Amino acid sequence: AGTVVAAVVAAEEAVQAGPRSPEARRIVAELEAAAGRTSHLERLLAQKELAVAALEHERRALRGEVQRLQNLVQELRGSIRVFCRLRPPRRPLEGHLASAGIGAAV
Repeated sequence: AGTVVAAVVAAEEAVQAGPRSPEARRIVAELEAAAGRTSHLERLLAQKELAVAALEHERRALRGEVQRLQNLVQELRGSIRVFCRLRPPRRPLEGHLASAGIGAAV
């Protein structure tokens, strides 16, 4: 910003010296080049902002998918626990299991 102000002041001084002076033409050319660079950078900034917005949208969608999959994993873990639950046998066991106290009492 400081260099732009200095350039404008120098341009005003050059115009006062004469609008057709080489110094005035040089300063005007520099200002036009700076304006071109500024517009180019503004276009790049707009493109980057669009890319950021698209990535944030995709991140939100993926976060929802991750949450859905985590819930599914929890549900499946619970189902596996229920499926694999060991219940005591309905009939008495014989042999070394019965002597260890495992099985239904008669």
